Amino acid sequence: RMWWQGQQQRYENKRQRVRVTVAGTPTNVNLETSRIDTRHEAGFEETVRKWGWTFKMSNEFYRNWSNDHALGEPFDKWFYKMKYTVSRNITKKLTADVSYAYDRTVFLKKNVTGKNEDQIDNANEFSGTLTYKFSKRWKIKSKFKYKGKGSNNDSLEYENYTMQTGLYFSY
Repeated sequence: RMWWQGQQQRYENKRQRVRVTVAGTPTNVNLETSRIDTRHEAGFEETVRKWGWTFKMSNEFYRNWSNDHALGEPFDKWFYKMKYTVSRNITKKLTADVSYAYDRTVFLKKNVTGKNEDQIDNANEFSGTLTYKFSKRWKIKSKFKYKGKGSNNDSLEYENYTMQTGLYFSY
């Protein structure tokens, strides 16, 4: 499966901002123009089933442009994500999967380091999921996820652990 899509978001209540200097002080000024973001996205996904296992690989790329330039173009960015998942039916009702995902975001001209560099964020995510099907329509799912994000803007780095459990109904 491969895809490409383009989209445009128009924010009616958010005005485009520009940075101007008034009496020696940089200030954000709202213009009478609405903020508009344009994004082009492409990706592909491949699934292989062998020996009772399912292997899935996906990649996603996008480029976002914005007419909002007051904060050093923080909405102009490149994004890339790859994800690998391995899953297996343990019994007819119990399924397990593990996955790894990596993503990289480059915020163009954000200049957070003061060295005229783009802000670059890298994130790694590991997860494991168990799903038990009660019936055709009901299942319970439990997922553990770790995500670590590194950045050349130290204040944006983090590690996050998430445990989710839910009861699902499909119709």
